[in-house]
Amino acid sequence: MALGDLFKSKQERERDLAKKRRKAFREAENAVDVVKERVTKLKHERDKAWAEARKYLADGQKGAAQRCLQTCRASEIMMSKLEMKRWVFEQMVTKLELA
Repeated sequence: MALGDLFKSKQERERDLAKKRRKAFREAENAVDVVKERVTKLKHERDKAWAEARKYLADGQKGAAQRCLQTCRASEIMMSKLEMKRWVFEQMVTKLELA
């Protein structure tokens, strides 16, 4: 409790608490949305690298195709890590709702 809170009425304190709670919910939901957007971008990049690898392989450029496949694998790893983070964020939102 800050010094300024001493002069607030009970109603004002409750309003401030509700405002802080809504802000926490918004920030948690925004974090989930940001992670979802990032996963979508990674999927797009992965698909693009996969198509490029197929093109290189059709042209007979095996080294370039391998580099593109390495990019695909890296994207898959990042997506799985982000999905885990998204799950954690959603669990936090659930805990906030239940609190």
